[in-house]
Amino acid sequence: MNPSLHKVEASKRTETQKNIEYFFANGGLNFLKQIEDDFDCAGLCEVPLFYVTKDVSLGSPTKECVESLFDEITEGMSALGAIALITGIFTIGGFFGTFALCTNQPLDYKNELD
Repeated sequence: MNPSLHKVEASKRTETQKNIEYFFANGGLNFLKQIEDDFDCAGLCEVPLFYVTKDVSLGSPTKECVESLFDEITEGMSALGAIALITGIFTIGGFFGTFALCTNQPLDYKNELD
């Protein structure tokens, strides 16, 4: 192919086409394969008819990858949320507890310091 012709064709590509080429040139296919293998899913917005990297004989995918990734990420979050809530309650309690130490001290105590 003539290099000058290739440059003209490259200049006519849309930004989306350039992003897709960049994605696959930098390991995007390996990323998709890993996601499909780990979570047995395909697609991001809706369940497609076929997997990107798996054989067609395996059948159609049954779930989308966003749902699978979300489930994986939030799996242990309920315990973490409870711990964060309890820590926050103790921290706020400690904050308000410091006012008792710093205010309304009896006059006798102030005289003892002098």
